Amino acid sequence: MYACSVRVRHQDVVVVDLPLIVDFYTEREVHGAVMAALTDDCRHLVLSLDHTRDFDSSGLSLLLGLWRHTQDHNITLSLTDLPAFIDKMLRITAADTVLATHPTAQDAIYALNSGTAQYQPMVREA
Repeated sequence: MYACSVRVRHQDVVVVDLPLIVDFYTEREVHGAVMAALTDDCRHLVLSLDHTRDFDSSGLSLLLGLWRHTQDHNITLSLTDLPAFIDKMLRITAADTVLATHPTAQDAIYALNSGTAQYQPMVREA
């Protein structure tokens, strides 16, 4: 899988599968594809990294940039199906303190529906 694909679009939730490679060379393409998947009524974006096998600092930068965009537009962002090496990268860089993670997309959607997901943007200090 070399491109992003929308797995589910239901009401205000969009689930996007990220591609096999998310790195310096693919970051712009992936960013564009994720942004294109967002619709005006999207309130919850779920990114699945289940297929991702190559992920570098540009991939991390992409996720943090998408997080900032979603925060600015009152959209929740959840990451799911994290390979162990990406989960470790998020923990080492402390990105896991701002990026919500769930074992699966279904778990993320359940958290949204049960009200345990973060709905309000985090307040960023100037």
